Amino acid sequence: MASISLKKADNEALDILNRVIGEKRSISEFERAKVVMYLDSLFKANSPVYDEISACYFSQIADIDNLLISVSNAFERRDESSYYNLIYALNNSMRYREAYRYIKEFDLLYDDRDFLVSAIKSCSFCADIESSNTYMHKYLSLYNDDMAFDFESHVREFNDFIFRNKKIKKELSNYLLDCFDVFSRNTLSKTKDLDGSYGYSHHVFSDEGYEFLAFSFILNGSEDDMDYLIDIEDEFTSEIAKIKYDSIIKTKISFNFELGDLS
Repeated sequence: MASISLKKADNEALDILNRVIGEKRSISEFERAKVVMYLDSLFKANSPVYDEISACYFSQIADIDNLLISVSNAFERRDESSYYNLIYALNNSMRYREAYRYIKEFDLLYDDRDFLVSAIKSCSFCADIESSNTYMHKYLSLYNDDMAFDFESHVREFNDFIFRNKKIKKELSNYLLDCFDVFSRNTLSKTKDLDGSYGYSHHVFSDEGYEFLAFSFILNGSEDDMDYLIDIEDEFTSEIAKIKYDSIIKTKISFNFELGDLS
């Protein structure tokens, strides 16, 4: 281990993790072993980037408890160069509650597209529509392609739904975030048995005058994976049924799982 320079350990670990993210797949056992080796080297040297890279790694393997510990430790260092990767790691694991807290506490703002998307989602899901709109204004001032306009429309639909239900917006937000907690802790690791990538979409529907938010988790897979998808959905549904909220809150948000092409 002594032969591995800290700079090499830092760069090699990030290269592996960025490649996995870019290729939208699970990290391989060989890659995991290499990253762990590099992290061990950084830890023994008390490297200031250890917690930042650990957070990125734990996000990839869906180890949520260690992810949150690493993020907390890294923010305590007050190293601004790490903030972007930390927010991105939280975003990738649907930890929007924590991402929002750090974004607000440290008053974070970057021109990077991925950061702005993460900030907008975090603010919206935490029912802070004013902050969401502020970040969206910044986002649209920098990006004006079809992807940006589609994203803005998607977010606006969600924010309008929260605004129309502003009397219960805190409860709606907390319930949604608690369901995300179930997904990140219990479900996300199971997506690694497919290819490790997931997405989601949400739309507002009205059924005989009753408005609700339909939230769909999208896993990358084929029809051969349908039975596995059904098992994942059943387990998720069973877990969120244990979350105690008034029925008016639970009936305002529905969840389902789909297979799709996320390439």
